Amino acid sequence: MNTLNATKISFNKSKKTSPLSITLEDGSVVKDVHCVRLFPLSEPDTFISVVRREDGHLREIGIIRKLKELTSEQQRLVRQDIKLRYFVPEIKDINKITARHGLYEWDVVTGRGNKNFSLRSIRENIAVNDKGMIIITDLERCRYKITDCERLPVKARTELDQVLL
Repeated sequence: MNTLNATKISFNKSKKTSPLSITLEDGSVVKDVHCVRLFPLSEPDTFISVVRREDGHLREIGIIRKLKELTSEQQRLVRQDIKLRYFVPEIKDINKITARHGLYEWDVVTGRGNKNFSLRSIRENIAVNDKGMIIITDLERCRYKITDCERLPVKARTELDQVLL
């Protein structure tokens, strides 16, 4: 495992929409890098892999052990890159979950508006982490999250309980 020394690297971005580049400890610059959480649910701010796509494969440049070891500006750049990669809408309400023909059809309200999506298997497409956050992956591999079930309206919790229990 190639661990990157957070005090001896720096991330740069030429424009708001351009990809990150990283200056390594030896002064070399690697362009078009992305940051990937190795443990996105259990340890979102530790073990961040810096990767670059080469010949259709991801090549790891190195791993940042703890995001907090970077300066606040460097953390902002990494978090911004991660946010683009891990965009996961928050489910705020569940209107209806219907089981039909081997599919579970969800009609939900997210922080970005109404959304309908389908799942095949509850067991394979819903994960609950140790903090109670629920991650749902639909047929199109899009993900949604419920950070805190207790904040959902009562009717939404009832709909959710019917498929989870």
